[in-house]
Amino acid sequence: MAAELNHTQIALVTGSTRGIGAAIVAEFARRGAAVVVHGRDQVAADRVAAAIIRDGGQAMAATGDVTDFGQVESPARTPSSASAHRKTSRTPRRSSPPTRPPGSPA
Repeated sequence: MAAELNHTQIALVTGSTRGIGAAIVAEFARRGAAVVVHGRDQVAADRVAAAIIRDGGQAMAATGDVTDFGQVESPARTPSSASAHRKTSRTPRRSSPPTRPPGSPA
């Protein structure tokens, strides 16, 4: 039996603009989570988010390169212009700032 999620749960799935990532983010949305579609291609992220919303889910798109710490920090603070795709006005929030990996530049 698949677990159902509630509307207060938010899933940010990196690499979710195509392939397995897109299937995972769509499944989270189908089970009730609000989702953030993430990848490096804005058009693809917008397309996946729009499809989730068309299917009745809550989604927004964010882009960035997860190998760049500055970009990893950015989506939680300033969602992309695709945030207009959100079904509600709720913005994903993280509980604490990310930590830098050991040896990474400050």
